Amino acid sequence: MSKKNSNIAIVGCGIIGLTCALLLSKLNIGIITIFGSYPKYNKNKTTALLDSSYNLYRNLNIFNQNNNNLYELRELKIHDRILNSGKHLNFKASEINRECFAYNIEDNMLSKLLIKKIINDKNIIHIDQNVKEITYTGDENILTTTENFKYNYKLIIAADGKNSICRNSAKIKTKTVNYNQSAVITRISHLNSHNNISNEIHRIGGPLTSVPLKENTSAIVWLDNPDRMSEIIDTNQFESFLNHQFINIFDGIKILDKHFAIPMQSIQAQELSKLRTILVGESSHIMPPIGAQGLNLGLRDIAWLYEIIENSNTKDYGNRNVLREYKNKRWLDIYKRQKAVELLNKSLVSDNTSIKIARKIGLYSLNNFNFIRKFLLTEGMVNKSYLPYIMLQ
Repeated sequence: MSKKNSNIAIVGCGIIGLTCALLLSKLNIGIITIFGSYPKYNKNKTTALLDSSYNLYRNLNIFNQNNNNLYELRELKIHDRILNSGKHLNFKASEINRECFAYNIEDNMLSKLLIKKIINDKNIIHIDQNVKEITYTGDENILTTTENFKYNYKLIIAADGKNSICRNSAKIKTKTVNYNQSAVITRISHLNSHNNISNEIHRIGGPLTSVPLKENTSAIVWLDNPDRMSEIIDTNQFESFLNHQFINIFDGIKILDKHFAIPMQSIQAQELSKLRTILVGESSHIMPPIGAQGLNLGLRDIAWLYEIIENSNTKDYGNRNVLREYKNKRWLDIYKRQKAVELLNKSLVSDNTSIKIARKIGLYSLNNFNFIRKFLLTEGMVNKSYLPYIMLQ
């Protein structure tokens, strides 16, 4: 396989790009990966892999039999602090005949496991350079690196994130929504066990969520108004704040990592494919970290792309039929997930009385009507109609 003339190039070295390369390698296709260096994820950043995403990685033999790097999320508790009712909803994975809702893993560890696999994969060649520009000629894309080397590809898979060069080169526009909200992600220790329970505290300003890691350790994701957040963080009150918020849940909370606030925004590409370029992961969609949607959504992108390419009757993987089918398979799922996250976030941020009443009715329905609970739990885990076969087994 030549670096200069291969069918497929993947631009980007995050978890989505690395996973995409390993997936397509299963088809014995020569894959070129292009990026400067492997990223180093903050050790406090974790991802809750839904069952479908876990199946994908199991098919890639990423995890060992003991799954020492995975932490099961078997139960979800929602604590309502908006209406000051003191009530909580309790959802168990067993309600939908599952062992757990998700498997939590540190992003840095997942990246290391993928890199180890890629280094030993003979179908994957890596070009250790950054992309400067991409020129579409009709029959192919000519990719120029920062060192002025040129390479030709039939299909470019854009896994280069929020500020995607590939997306811009393909002339794909985006819709961006900036929220008056920031996020803090960190890890905490606590004296008592989390019992594999994720706690989601609904507060005015945004949710505060704990996700189980190893025993007596949890990941924390906090969304709130940036001014309110800075008052707590800048005055070293964060640990006291967490102990107060998680009272009767965790004892003796200690913060394990440095933390900082990240401004929240939603970004959606107006097209998913164009000019022999396909967008996957954050080059296509970014949303607030609510409900474990972000990375799992990106993994569904590349799983469907894998199935489409596997069933293609041509080696010109950048042709219009492939691009059209990818758009048809992914558009509705992405749209629905972004809207769901947006609506949930608005319901938590808003101080509107009507919205508060609607939330109360919704929480009552979830607590008292089993068919609604099961429908939303199943939909939250991703309806099987949105899943390619590699995520089903």
